Order: sequence, then C-alpha cells, then structure tokens
Amino acid sequence: MSTDPSDVMAVFDQLLPALRTDVDRALHSTDVAEPAIRLLGTTLRVDQVRGIVSSQGDRRLWQTRQGQSLIANDSAPGRDFLGFVVGSERFLTPQGCLDVFASLVTGTPRYAISEIFLACFVNVFVIESHRHPEKEQLILAVLGVEFEDGDKDENLYPHLPPLLTDFDPLYSEIPQDAAHSAKLRPNRGTRTIEQCRQAVLEQVVPMMDNRPVGRSSIDALWDQHSTEIDHYVRTHVVDVVAALTSAGDRGVTGSE
Repeated sequence: MSTDPSDVMAVFDQLLPALRTDVDRALHSTDVAEPAIRLLGTTLRVDQVRGIVSSQGDRRLWQTRQGQSLIANDSAPGRDFLGFVVGSERFLTPQGCLDVFASLVTGTPRYAISEIFLACFVNVFVIESHRHPEKEQLILAVLGVEFEDGDKDENLYPHLPPLLTDFDPLYSEIPQDAAHSAKLRPNRGTRTIEQCRQAVLEQVVPMMDNRPVGRSSIDALWDQHSTEIDHYVRTHVVDVVAALTSAGDRGVTGSE
C-alpha cells in the first residue's frame, strides 16, 4: 500500500524545516566539542565554519578554529575527506535522493544509506534550500527532470544550480599544488541558475524551444509558469516518493 502524497508533503512542510532548525542549532552550538545532528539513525557532524554537514570520519580530520568545528584542509587526508561533501567529486543520484525522501516519510531507512550520501543530501535539500530559499523549487524540479529522463543513477550535481558546496570557501588557504586540492577549488563548469531554469522549463512548458532564451526571458518565464512547475514537482517528486514508500529494499545508496 503506497503512502498518500499528503504524507510526503508533510516532510517538505514540517520535517525539513525542523531539520533546518536542528542544523542551525548545531551550527551555532558552543556547548559540545563535536556538534552534530541525527537523521535516520545516522549521526552527521557539522562543519560550523563552512556551514555544512559531513560524515563523522576520523577525529584527526577535524579542527577547531575560534571555538568552531571544521574539517581540516591543511593535510592530504583532510582534503580527501572534505572532497566527499565539497567540490567536484561530490555524488548524489536522483534515485538515491528520492529513496531518502521516502525513508524520511516512513521514519525508517528502507536500506543502508551511507553517511556521506546522507550528508550530501542534507547539504542540498536541507541547508542549501534554507540559506537560499529561492532555489528550493528549482532544486526539486531538477531532481524531477533528471529522474524522469532516466538518469536515475547518474550524478545529480552537474545538473544543479550553484551550491554552497561547489568549492571550499577556504580554498585560498590550500597550497596550489597540494594533493587533493584541485577538486576543492572553484569550477567554471558549474551551471548557472538561468541554465538550470531553462532545462526545467523545456521539460515543463510546451514549445519552450521556440521561446527567446535571454536571461530576462528565462526569469520572466520561470515566474510566469510557477504554478506548472509546482505541479511538475508534485507529480515527479512528491508522487514518486509516495509510491516508493511501498516498494521493497533497493540495497545500498551511496558509498564512502
């Protein structure tokens, strides 16, 4: 028996805001040495300087700076570890993200979810949407488009708009030729918000290929078709998650 879509909407309307509150609390906590959040039975440690979460990893990979916890980028192991959640080697799949949403609906993991995958999910769907709420509809729509296009197990990140985790905001502290440093630096290949919006509009709006594609036109069309985009998210994300809650285990999502 599949879950009613209204139960899925409760995740977006209630659970995600609650998770954002938990993350904010951990980000600003000064009471614990290792600020963290719990999600689906997994502990994710908070990098208070960068404003993101990661798996716990080895304690030696973490530092404290002015009373705030952060992943060290002054060693090759630290940069390698940081690269799982920041930079060009992050990895999320559309199928995996929808499966995590389904697990959040039921409150129980449907399969083994790696800490790294869950951390990347939180950074995109919880933290990014909180820090930049104007991106939330776009991120969910991109998820729906990539799932519908059949790229269910391909990397979602190249299709997403600019994110907080695209590169290490502390990259200037890393020596230029240091090991595992290239993946943490700014990458010019990142899609713009306008490019992401255009890709979604081409999927949602009939005859979009015949519309002008200037930046102002894309922004205007996005606002004009907001209702259709919301409906697209409902049918290609919310309804899919509702159906997944009745499906069997898929195995393991993500790897460290």
